Amino acid sequence: MLVAVAASRLAYPFELDWVEGALLEQTLRVRAGVPLYVAPSTAYVPLIYAPLFNYAAAAMAALVGPGFAALRTVSALAAAATLVITGVYVTRETGRRSAGLIAAALYAAGQHLAESWLDVGRSDSLFLALLIAGAFVYRTRAQGRGAPIAAGGLWALAFLTKQSVPVVLAPLLVWLVVRERARGRLAVAAFAALSLIAVLWIDSANGGWFRYYAFIVPRKFPMDPALAGRFFLEMTPLLPAFALGAAGAWTRFRTDAGDVGFHVALAGGLAFSSWHLRLYRGAGENVLLAAVLAAALAGGLGWGWLASRAAAVRPGRPASRPPAGRAGRIASHTPAWSPGRIASSLALCVQLAVLLRNPLPDIPRREDRAAGEDLVRRLASSEGPVFVSYHPYLARRAGKPTNVHIVPLMDMVRMPRDSIQDGLWQAMKDSLRTRAWDVLVLDQRDWLLEEAQAAGYREIAGVFADPDVFWPVTGYQTRPEWVFAPEERLEADTTAARSDSLREAIEP
Repeated sequence: MLVAVAASRLAYPFELDWVEGALLEQTLRVRAGVPLYVAPSTAYVPLIYAPLFNYAAAAMAALVGPGFAALRTVSALAAAATLVITGVYVTRETGRRSAGLIAAALYAAGQHLAESWLDVGRSDSLFLALLIAGAFVYRTRAQGRGAPIAAGGLWALAFLTKQSVPVVLAPLLVWLVVRERARGRLAVAAFAALSLIAVLWIDSANGGWFRYYAFIVPRKFPMDPALAGRFFLEMTPLLPAFALGAAGAWTRFRTDAGDVGFHVALAGGLAFSSWHLRLYRGAGENVLLAAVLAAALAGGLGWGWLASRAAAVRPGRPASRPPAGRAGRIASHTPAWSPGRIASSLALCVQLAVLLRNPLPDIPRREDRAAGEDLVRRLASSEGPVFVSYHPYLARRAGKPTNVHIVPLMDMVRMPRDSIQDGLWQAMKDSLRTRAWDVLVLDQRDWLLEEAQAAGYREIAGVFADPDVFWPVTGYQTRPEWVFAPEERLEADTTAARSDSLREAIEP
């Protein structure tokens, strides 16, 4: 199902999620050799994200073209890598291929709790692929310095993809320093040093603006303690997987506490990161993807440890080979249907049944594509500059200059504001007052609506006649809804004909 859905929407020429268009614009800047982080303006403000995903998508665009397919291909390949690495990782740690397959299946099935995000053209899948790859590399070799340094390098790349990596890794890094000492400290040092060097280099290359957007602007977003319980309700469908992990860890702890500690710290950090990010009101369901990976690791490892123990203690049979762990051997698959094995099998069946769903709503329809293409044609036929608030990539598709995306704009101008942010907000209001755009295309719940009306813009038409088309299939549900034009152009007799032509051009 995951592969079918990803393949069916790879080439869809419009947004799957409402922020994909902003990331597409940033990827096009990378391809054009234009700095990604610059002083804010009404034409462009970068997202408060780290840059690696944009560079990966720009490289992919050389192979598949400069549209959304490049971004989604990066995410799809990263998701595939995560599935494979997770499966191999759990197989090596438990000695059972069934456990690795279960872990990968749980990740694929559980991702719909994170709004079916694995192939969306955003950074989450790449960040998790690099993170789990680092953990796998560290566990692959028990001796030498190469594995810790390589793991630290992969974690640094993950940090350059998403800034929440230190929160994810905090429990694991503490465990490594305390438990494995030399190797752990080497991994921590490599991660910290490489991350710092990369941040300083990127910041210098962008005139100091990277640090401003990635680390200073996000400080203004407060956490809301009232949201603390939301995460646990959202994770309820994954309780069987977490229960399997807890039962398996308890069984395994008595024979190898060190291995259990590593996995608990890794899965715990993933889950904690999702919980932490859900404390911010603006956080979407995509932040739950890390917790879904934690549940997949817990379910696969728990199943493998419980199954190995059941086979080992079955009366009348030789004990199965100990779990392969880092040596990579595969344990005996002697069937042993003990009460514990039966209970864990039932828990797994319940888990997969709970996650079963209809994937069709995740796939854009022909009507959505047709509506988007018709909107682009109408934007292209309108006279003068067009401001498309939530979806400036549509202006580019129509051959118009693009404008700032509403998400980074509002991230900048929400209170409290510094002098740079005050200047940007004043420039935005001035552009409306001086009629910088002949047409505004606003969404239904648009943050610029009040400012546009205060500046003298008035609604002249709706965008879509059909209320069911052109909605994003994942994430925040918003679409272009209203067309606004300056009031004086609608009232003056000399411009009445122009108003009619605008209405004919833009109205469905």
